Amino acid sequence: IVVGHQLRFNPYIARMKEIIESGVLGRIYYLSIAQYVSNWNDLDRPWSWSYDVETYGGRRLALGVHSVDLARFLLSDEATSVSCVLDPVHRFRTPGGSLAKETFASDFMSAQLTFPGSTVNLETSASARTYEIFDIIVRGEDGELSFDLKNKLLKLDIGKDPIALLPEADEQYNSLKGPSIFWDSFTYYASKIVDTLENGQTTLANASTFNDAVENMKVLDACLKSNKEGTRELFTAWTDNTSY
Repeated sequence: IVVGHQLRFNPYIARMKEIIESGVLGRIYYLSIAQYVSNWNDLDRPWSWSYDVETYGGRRLALGVHSVDLARFLLSDEATSVSCVLDPVHRFRTPGGSLAKETFASDFMSAQLTFPGSTVNLETSASARTYEIFDIIVRGEDGELSFDLKNKLLKLDIGKDPIALLPEADEQYNSLKGPSIFWDSFTYYASKIVDTLENGQTTLANASTFNDAVENMKVLDACLKSNKEGTRELFTAWTDNTSY
């Protein structure tokens, strides 16, 4: 059984994980993942499960789960705490031009997580006034990486021009022209699944598993509680790092 977290198979993100695991960046002290689109600004859009908490709508579950999974994947570790803010942005919608209908489904999620030795910031919204944004920043003691939809994967260093990593993937990736990074990434994921089945294998390296799904939901449930109660939810005992 694999879970549909196709971002793990995006070639640039896969390369980012390889670089992090190589140790050349040193300790990763900060990771940021931000995803923004604008399609929820149309308040007349037909009502769907996305706007209804009873059908598990909202950005926390629809997109936040991908961000949490990606953070766990890149850092190869589990979160130790989370604090979270959820906001519907547009509290009332008018599906199909009808009378206003109230929604409690979040359309903005901002979460700060701690991992052993790392701070992680996650943001997602579908009510931005911009084009699609999907940005990742990795800051390590000895180097930094960035990913965005225009420049793809870059290595950053003081006083040096950014270095493009994996440029050989650009032509194929740009030719996909899918509606989102999720669509493009699934193209690579689907190919890996087919190869695995055709080769008679039963496991797919780096695929998200049922256990990953459980860990992701543990964080997202704590995120919901944090938003309701204004708390930081701990998964392990808090450790004072004695920094001032």
